[in-house]
Amino acid sequence: MSTSVAESLCTFIEEELVGEGVPVVPDSDLAALGLDSFSLMSILMYIERTWEIQVPMETLTPENTATPAAIAGCVRKHMDECDH
Repeated sequence: MSTSVAESLCTFIEEELVGEGVPVVPDSDLAALGLDSFSLMSILMYIERTWEIQVPMETLTPENTATPAAIAGCVRKHMDECDH
């Protein structure tokens, strides 16, 4: 994979979910950027399309969805679990 999961999520969020010119980095607070539960659903659909996985709903706690880095951690963990 040429870009990290977090970088890929940041690019998607910048291009699809926030206003033009709003930078998104792995540690960006998604709530502070104005993202809501509908935005989270868009992110989850992007994850499913891009990596062909479904992140278990029980892992989608506020802490695990607060930043692109936190979401990426859930994605990587789920990918690792699927590889075993």
